Parts: sequence; structure tokens; C-alpha cells
Amino acid sequence: MKLNKQQLKKLQQIIQNAVSTHVALGKGWQNFYDSEMIGSVQGKELIFGISDINKIKSFLEINGYPLASQEKDFSSRTHAANTLPSEKMATKAVTDNRLLLKSINEPFQLDRVNFPPRHGIEFNVDEALQIKASQIVLIENLELFLKAEDYQQFSIQLKPDALLVYRGGAGIFSTNASIKFLESFGGERIGFFDFDPAGLCRLGHKHLDVIILPDFECMSPNKLKSWSRENVYYQQLPKYQSCLEEMVQSSSEMSEYAKLMKQAQLAIMQEKLFAHNIKLIQLKNISVEKNAK
Repeated sequence: MKLNKQQLKKLQQIIQNAVSTHVALGKGWQNFYDSEMIGSVQGKELIFGISDINKIKSFLEINGYPLASQEKDFSSRTHAANTLPSEKMATKAVTDNRLLLKSINEPFQLDRVNFPPRHGIEFNVDEALQIKASQIVLIENLELFLKAEDYQQFSIQLKPDALLVYRGGAGIFSTNASIKFLESFGGERIGFFDFDPAGLCRLGHKHLDVIILPDFECMSPNKLKSWSRENVYYQQLPKYQSCLEEMVQSSSEMSEYAKLMKQAQLAIMQEKLFAHNIKLIQLKNISVEKNAK
């Protein structure tokens, strides 16, 4: 029987406290009970009594689990492999403190080493903060990050020393690292996301100064509608509907974008903007505007 981190810590806690403990009988604990017959089931709870403590100790020892763990044991796969039966019990992603950076126009330098433009390179957050740059651009999608120099309407938005940062995603680079970088970076911070409810609501993100959006003035509503993934719009709407409503009442530029998105049910991916080299504009962060008043 394999345990997850929460189950292991609970069983270790029972041993340490030496008191009767009730846990909600979810699927994981039901599987544990069915497999090991430790504890007793009463209604929707699994109850571990004092008499079960030695059984729990034996189970953990036989299966290679420690009787006590520290939080650092779960901090990385290397730590987990040293103290736990499976390295996959680590709670942090391998790339939790690492991010992917690149420049488009100029090489950049770290510790007197020059890094060429147009190449995505991995750094930890502390290293990235040592790189001299006046502007960073957080990009949502990996393919656009890798090919950003080929998107002419995007590249003309950037300062010569700008750094691009991949936001991160499930199974690749953690978003934790890119957020830490945004929080600590001292220059201008720009966001470029899909044009959908989630992307538009990045306006007002406390760690962004500017957001890049498509310039739709010269495009017909029918063309926009043909590019939209309406199912994505409706998937995101419950979470972001109140945000869109607030934007309709805000400054004129943001109001027009929110109205357009709501009226046409728009969710246009970055890759579509890139494929058609759509002209882009920059809007100042809502919170920046409020603070300036």
C-alpha cells in the first residue's frame, strides 16, 4: 500500500501524539483500510485507537516509511529519495525555483558570462535577479516564448535590453519562480497572455505595470469570432465574470476590450495572434492608474 504525503504525515502524527484520531473516510483512507485493516470504520470516518499505534509503526517500518519526517524531507526529489520510499513524494516541482529566460535583441550577462539572444536559458530566481535589464515580459505560452523574435508586432514593443520570461505551466516550469521574479524585479514588468477572460483580468495584477493586448480596431467582428475558442470563454466565465463587469465600468480602453470580449464571447489564443502577426498595444495596469490618482 503506497501512501501520499498527507497520509504519511497523519500516521506519523498519530504515533507522536499517541492519542485516538478520527480522519474523514475519503477514497485514499478507504483504500488504506481495505488493504491494511488498521483502524475501524464508523460511518464516514476512519478511527485510529491507541491499540492501532503499534500496527501503524509496523506498517511504516515494513514498507520503508520513516516513523517521523521533517518538512525538508519533502522539499525536493533528492531529499525524498534519501528518506522516503519514493522520490515522487516530494511536494515541490523539480523546477520550483527555476525559470526560463531569453532576450531578443541584445545578449545579456551574468557573472561575466555573455548569453546570446534568441535562446531560452534556465536560471534560478536569484541568478535571474542579478541580470541587468530595464524591462521583463511575462509570456503565457511556451511556443510563443520560444519563437517571440519571429512575431514582429510583438518584438517592436520591447526595449533593447528586455528579458522574456516564460510564465511556467504544469509539468514544465513552476509559476512560483516567475511570480517570485516579478515580485523582486526593479524595472518595468509587462504581461502578455491569451486574449480571454483570464488573460484580460491580469490587468490589475499587483506585480505587472503593463499588459500587452491585441489592437482590434481594424478587424471585423466576424474575423474575431472565427478565431475565438468559445468553449474556453465559457469555461473561464464563472471565475472571471465579475472582473469583466468591473472592467466595463473602468477606463475607456479597458471598458471597450471587456465589452468586446463579452459581446462576442472571445477567447483568442496567443498562437493565433502570432500566426496572423496581429498588431499589439500596451495598457497600463489598473492598480498603477489608481495609485497615480
